[in-house]
Amino acid sequence: MTLRWPCQENTTNVRCILIPWEKGPIMSRGGECSCTFMQESLHRGLTLEVQATVNQRPVQEKLLYTNPGADGTAVQNFSCSIYNAGFMNCTWVKGRAAPDDVQYFMYIKNKRTLLEMECPCYLQESGIHTGCHLSNLSLLSVKSYVLVNGSSPAMGIQFFDSIFLTKGIEKLDPPANVTVHCNVSHCHVRWHQPRTWHRFTHQDFQYQLDIQRQNIDPGNLNPLINISGNSENKYHFPSPEPRHKHTVQIRVADTRRPQWSAWSRPVEFGEGTKHRALGLGTQRASGDIRCMWDEGEGHGSWLWAPGFEGILPWGSSRSALVSPGTKMAVPAVGWWHFGGLAGLFPVTAKS
Repeated sequence: MTLRWPCQENTTNVRCILIPWEKGPIMSRGGECSCTFMQESLHRGLTLEVQATVNQRPVQEKLLYTNPGADGTAVQNFSCSIYNAGFMNCTWVKGRAAPDDVQYFMYIKNKRTLLEMECPCYLQESGIHTGCHLSNLSLLSVKSYVLVNGSSPAMGIQFFDSIFLTKGIEKLDPPANVTVHCNVSHCHVRWHQPRTWHRFTHQDFQYQLDIQRQNIDPGNLNPLINISGNSENKYHFPSPEPRHKHTVQIRVADTRRPQWSAWSRPVEFGEGTKHRALGLGTQRASGDIRCMWDEGEGHGSWLWAPGFEGILPWGSSRSALVSPGTKMAVPAVGWWHFGGLAGLFPVTAKS
């Protein structure tokens, strides 16, 4: 962010001060005609001040930057999350004072290359954009800038902007390929670290294991086991034969942001088991079909269906009734995502 002014002769000792709405002053040494600051969020307004010596006399000027438009018309409850190592959803709600004919538009800017684009696939309620789905994250960088502005014939609409670290908004998938192998005295649990969009190292992860005997009194459950990311994704524990039937599940979190993933599928081990993963039942969603995008060969197509009515099956069943006369064949990818948007799930349309 650069502040410029008309150049004058004999200008020295230039100093700029930026005062955001929620922070203290930020100082910057400038040249004769400009000062540059790191990008700040602007929607709450800020004050810019320039101090300099011109012709050996001190000069001070202030500029108040405000968000144009009526108060309370900007989007609220804005949030973004990266999930499944390659998709991002941003969601918001209409401003409390925004008119019914308001429409919002979201733009993303790469902080390094300064390239920007509008949201390619909006999510909407009652015709108003209330979210954005991205299946191509190539524009994102370590730090990204998002702007949501609006328009209405009735009044001016304030904008909302946000700067976020992409690593801080990524939701981790559960650990994959969980296996258990036992000998006469011990059992060995192994797993793969989750796929991620951002680059993570082993040290970035922490794990929790939940190992429980089946059909046990809830008051006698084993405590969760905390495992460092340096453990080489394995855990050994004593379990002499004959051993009762048990299940193990694993979840993962970023060590700097302990927001745990969902649990992995339960894996059985012990008497009479073959260490298989359990089924996961069914899920239900609601909404009508709006956005469709393709993920390439082997991945099927995607529909955003906030009006979907029906059962989305897990396991071997591969179709779901979306509306009368329409079926969706579901690839057996092993996961679904709903995330409060009423349904994001992989499907291939069939007539």
